[in-house]
Amino acid sequence: MLGIVIGKQIVATDTLPATMGGYQECHIDLGCGDGKYIGKIAEAHPHVFCLGIDAVAANVAETSRKRRKQANLAYARAGAESLPESLHGTADRVSVILPWGSLMLAVGGGGGGNSATLGLIARLLKLHGTLEVVLNLSVYQNDPLYASKQGLDDLPDPTDKSALQAAYARVGLTVIDHRKDVPLPQTRWGRQLHRQRRQAVGIVAKIAIANESQGEETPRTSDSGDKAGAKATSSLTSMA
Repeated sequence: MLGIVIGKQIVATDTLPATMGGYQECHIDLGCGDGKYIGKIAEAHPHVFCLGIDAVAANVAETSRKRRKQANLAYARAGAESLPESLHGTADRVSVILPWGSLMLAVGGGGGGNSATLGLIARLLKLHGTLEVVLNLSVYQNDPLYASKQGLDDLPDPTDKSALQAAYARVGLTVIDHRKDVPLPQTRWGRQLHRQRRQAVGIVAKIAIANESQGEETPRTSDSGDKAGAKATSSLTSMA
């Protein structure tokens, strides 16, 4: 069961994956915060079902109430470490925008349990699905005390593509694009970082090996990878 957030209520449902399957595409925003970012994407792209997931239901309470009649949008409460199996293989795109805490440790390439969490995130993707990540680079560079407390000092340098490639490859993801100083997304936190002249790193990865339930391997050629990377990065920066 998935806990759908509607204002201050949480409604358990097992029908959401079927609803998602009725749309041309599905976009899951993990660690969605106040939910406005994914809400705007849903409004602009009515053929895409958009699901915002956050570990704290109160974060999305207001936005979920205001947008409750938007048919292609839903908000759910779940942590990245406990994503329900019903969502496996449902997403064409998963975005993780300016994460903090354990979610940042996972998409930042941390080992141990963090690697397992990244694996769970990868399992949300359909075959050929895309994971798009924007990391706050200033946390690594300008706030070493906070980084140390959060365990970020043990993470690969986010500007080092090869280190991230190795971490992502462990869970069946191929990094197809990686760039420093991507535009900060137009979220409340993104705008604050922009005012502070902070930088961000963008990572785009695709499934290298299909989920077990899909039973086939993703073709990996240089041409298809380059084209997919260009398309995915374009969507990442245009939605930011």
